[in-house]
Amino acid sequence: IGLFGYTTLGIRAPMLLVSLVTFLLLAYVLRRLFGDDVSLYGLIFFAFSPIYLTQQRLGWAITLLPFFAILMVYLVMARHRYAPV
Repeated sequence: IGLFGYTTLGIRAPMLLVSLVTFLLLAYVLRRLFGDDVSLYGLIFFAFSPIYLTQQRLGWAITLLPFFAILMVYLVMARHRYAPV
């Protein structure tokens, strides 16, 4: 918002980035848990979910809640030396 001001672009640009990161995290998590085929179906269901498509424009919560939920699963699955969880 500081970069673009209090405009429509300034409010929706961060949510676009969060949605893209959510999609990538979900792809990684589903691929590790279920394999390539199931992860593709899961991504399609997530991207075209009626609640996600209809409510996303109303606020940040519908975008941030799935992001943090998938981020928690990703952090639990992390296997590197400095894993936070």
